[in-house]
This record gives sequence, C-alpha cells and structure tokens, in this order.
Amino acid sequence: MAADVAQALKVLEDRARSDEALAETVLFLADETEGPEDPFMTPSPAVLGAARTVNARRQQERRETLAARALDTAQVIKLIGSISDRKGVDRRRRRGQLLGWRSGSRPLHPAWQFDSRRGDTRPELARIIAAKRIEENTARLLTAARAAGMLVCYTNSYRRADDGDHIAQLTDADMSLQPWSDGPGVMPPKTGRAGTPGAQVVDELTPEPHDLVVPKLRWSAFAGTYLDLLLRSRDINTLLLTGGGTDVGIAATAYSARDLGYHLIFVRDCCHSEQPGAQDFFMDRLLPRMGRVMSLDLAISLIARPAIS
Repeated sequence: MAADVAQALKVLEDRARSDEALAETVLFLADETEGPEDPFMTPSPAVLGAARTVNARRQQERRETLAARALDTAQVIKLIGSISDRKGVDRRRRRGQLLGWRSGSRPLHPAWQFDSRRGDTRPELARIIAAKRIEENTARLLTAARAAGMLVCYTNSYRRADDGDHIAQLTDADMSLQPWSDGPGVMPPKTGRAGTPGAQVVDELTPEPHDLVVPKLRWSAFAGTYLDLLLRSRDINTLLLTGGGTDVGIAATAYSARDLGYHLIFVRDCCHSEQPGAQDFFMDRLLPRMGRVMSLDLAISLIARPAIS
C-alpha cells in the first residue's frame, strides 16, 4: 500500500512539473485543506514544490510576454511629440489618458494603444479607458449589492442569429447619428446576436448562479420580456440602472420602468454613452425628472446602510 502511494505521489509530482492546470489544482488544495479531517489530503511538500515551480515559471513567462509588447517611458517620449519628459508621461497615466503598469521600478505601457503614424495614442483609447472604468465601477457596485442580498439582474441583448427578429425601421441617421448619404435609410441589424461576443457579458462582470439573466430583444429591457413579472413576483419596486448606452438602453428601460410605476436610481459612474455629450445631457437634464441620479460611492453607502425597521 505504501509503495502504491509513493508511486502515485511520484506520478503526481512529475505531472505537476509540466501540467499547469494540475499545478493550479494542487496549490488550491494546499490553500483550502487544514488537516486530516478534510475530505482532501494536503499534497506532499514535493508535489507542492513542483506545482509552485510551474506557477512561478508561468507568471514569469506572462511578465516577459507583456514586457515584449510594451514601450518603456523613453520610447513613449520618442513616439509622442507632445511629451518632452518622464513627468509628461506620468501625468497622462495619472489622468487616465494612458495605460501602464510598473514592472519592478520600470514603468511599461502596452504598445497597442499607440499610433505611430499619428505620433500619439490611438483615437479610440479614451473610449476604451472609459469603458474599462465603467466595468471596474460596476464590479464594485455588484459586490456591494450581492453582500446586501439584493437581486442582480442582467438584461443582455440576445437577438436571433438569423436576424429574424429584426425590424427594418426607417431613420434619418445611423447609430452614430451620421445621416444616411442618400436621405432616410433603413437601420441595419445590430450586434448582440445569440452566440456572438456582442451577446456575452464581459468576464469581469460574469453573472453568478443566483443572478437572473433576461434576454433583451429591444432597447428597453421590459419590451417583450418577462422582467416585470420577475420583479413583481419578488415585491421589488426600486431599480438601480447601470450599463449602456445611457442614451439608448438605459433611457428606453427608464421610460418603460417609470410608466410601470418603478422607483429609479441611476448610478452615474456605472453608465456610459459613446455619443459625445449624451452622458452628461441625460444625467443632468433628463433622468433627474424620472428618478435619482447618484454617484457610485453614494449608492454603495446607501446599500450598506442598515434598513429602518
């Protein structure tokens, strides 16, 4: 029996030296187990050592790969003509106008965000950084909401893959508000088809098993869905709305919710729009007449406040 166990440990050790998935499992068991009472036996020191070696090697390989695809501060100064020194690079990074991280004492910046022909960052970088900030803010809000036992509901765009549910509506402009070249035109099918990335939730905001996911077919999360039924069956009368676009899905859902008698809270830091000026217009001029507009910090503080009995 002892020989069999020793042989099994030897095989496990050999595999843990090269199998990354197994190495992760071994480290997980080492962290989660506390003694012989546990259902899993703590891996031996030899197996743990092999697993940690694999994990350390993989992390180093990732760091080297990221560094190979990045520019250091001197390279950024050389590429962007409007920046003359290290302080200029640091200012952009602090203001959220440049992506970067520190590798030891050396600041590095992902190469994909630069356009060498323009001698500057890519035009869409500001939008990408803003979207990333919205994801981070929403993740904070989700953590607070789940900790307070609130219902979390995702209303994902989920259209037929064959566009069979598309309505060819005549409009003056496209979704970017650019007029059609030959007068009024038909709005083409949008993204968000079933089975495509546009219908998926980003990894940072993945739904948990107890969350609700309601397929959305139109701009409003209530149009043609069972969302209202789900909410009323749980005696929910107040909604915190997040996501985008503020001028499309958020606004359409807000109009529907208001007409259905729901109280509304718009978390400004967790909503976004790709149309210049639209976010501020809706948050400052339109949505305050339909509910409350508040910051992420205020929303989290209210969620955490004990209920008044």
